[in-house]
Amino acid sequence: MAFIESTANPKGKRTNDCIVRSIANATGRPWADVLRELCEIGIELSNMPNSGEVVDEYMYRRKVFANQPKKSTTVAEFAKEHPTGRFVIGVQDHGVSMIDGNWYDLIDSGRDEIVDYYEVSEGI
Repeated sequence: MAFIESTANPKGKRTNDCIVRSIANATGRPWADVLRELCEIGIELSNMPNSGEVVDEYMYRRKVFANQPKKSTTVAEFAKEHPTGRFVIGVQDHGVSMIDGNWYDLIDSGRDEIVDYYEVSEGI
């Protein structure tokens, strides 16, 4: 269980696309498809594609619902408690993906406290 520096951004750009990267990585879906769908929902809801409202709706349409940790939990602690599975994790103003206990991102968010998370399956 460890941090793995990674990006699903097809050009490897370091940009404000953390939720797109985390959903694409955790689900194995193409980054551009995730961004396009988030933008379409954002237009429907008159909100930005990385807003909580838009992400919740994106997941809801895939029958995936947000969970909150039962106690204060960091990404690294969550990884130990969930050694298998695919997750999109929300920490304060940031999103990170986790697959089988490893978290993937441009920065190590292992010490960040989890706000909410979605357990996803590949391809949703």
